[in-house]
Amino acid sequence: MLWSKSLIDTDSDCPAQSLKLRLGEAGGRWNGYTVGSYVHDAIHASCTDREQPTMDHMSVTEIAAASKMMTNFSDMETPLPSGTVYEKSFIFEVSDAGELVSFGDAPEWAIRGEGWDPTQAKGETLFRMQPDAYFVEPDGTVVIYDWKTGWGLPSDSSLEKDIQAITYAAALSLVYPDAPSVKFIWWNIRYKKGQMIQRTRSEWSVLAAPFFAGCFAKDRHSEAEVLNDARAGEHCGRCPYKGSCLVPSDEDKMDDGDLYRYSRRIAELSRSVKTKMTARMKERTGVLELGGGVRLGPTNKTGHRWTKGGKNKGLEASYDMLADLGHNPYDYFDIKGSVSTWLEALPDDVREVVEPHLVETNRQTFVEKE
Repeated sequence: MLWSKSLIDTDSDCPAQSLKLRLGEAGGRWNGYTVGSYVHDAIHASCTDREQPTMDHMSVTEIAAASKMMTNFSDMETPLPSGTVYEKSFIFEVSDAGELVSFGDAPEWAIRGEGWDPTQAKGETLFRMQPDAYFVEPDGTVVIYDWKTGWGLPSDSSLEKDIQAITYAAALSLVYPDAPSVKFIWWNIRYKKGQMIQRTRSEWSVLAAPFFAGCFAKDRHSEAEVLNDARAGEHCGRCPYKGSCLVPSDEDKMDDGDLYRYSRRIAELSRSVKTKMTARMKERTGVLELGGGVRLGPTNKTGHRWTKGGKNKGLEASYDMLADLGHNPYDYFDIKGSVSTWLEALPDDVREVVEPHLVETNRQTFVEKE
């Protein structure tokens, strides 16, 4: 089947979603990628003779965000030497050992667009990649550029394990067998920051082999088994198939594992609905009374917080005053969280003093999480 960096990521979050994508099933589109997609297309157009993409489909805030990032890109003056290759798609054949054994230009059916038809990869394990830009330095070193537009700025240590860097660098190592090394550079447009990793061709290939071997092995799994492995999580909000995945089911006919997974999907749906409801409530100009003490609409509530460094002083003052007034201070002070968690956090000597005043409890749980 057809794989890519994004499909490997998706498989880690939800194997069922990844398989549906590789089977070419139609689904919805998440608008959270609108700005990033525009910036990638606009950078490509600014570096080549392509026509600039339009902003017709974008909101005012998205237009502002995209325009700001294009200004940042211009300010960065990223070096793009003559001969730079932009958004070229390659396709590679993967062996059971996780080796890339052949490559070529990706056909139209393997590229997202009107001709997208990943089912044509059935029977083979193929990996497609499309670097934002790459070029070869005078000494033969291959340099890969990847434009990043997200809010998160990863640490250097996390980038050392980045799937995209590893798979792309290993793949271009096959395309350029005489390259002494491959550099992968993330250019974060939002923060105008670049981060780089450089390794030899063999080092990249060794790191990539487990991922490619995993793709090969996953292609040999039963499709029904993989489609049943729908894992709920934050990614459900971006899933193109959430409309069909979150429909009501006959709970009595589910086994225990399916029933648990279904409960997690419903929980994610509930969170999504609450988020949408909160956004809608912020736009109300009046309060809606539903009865039973429920009121919908924005309400401002006052509260208090500690001044900087004031918590310890405030607690000491209240403790002393309560004791002076004849109150038991412990009627007003309590342990947050479980006693067991509090006990484990105490120094060993202090814990030994406290333990004689505790009794061990036992309770039954049905779902255990790390």
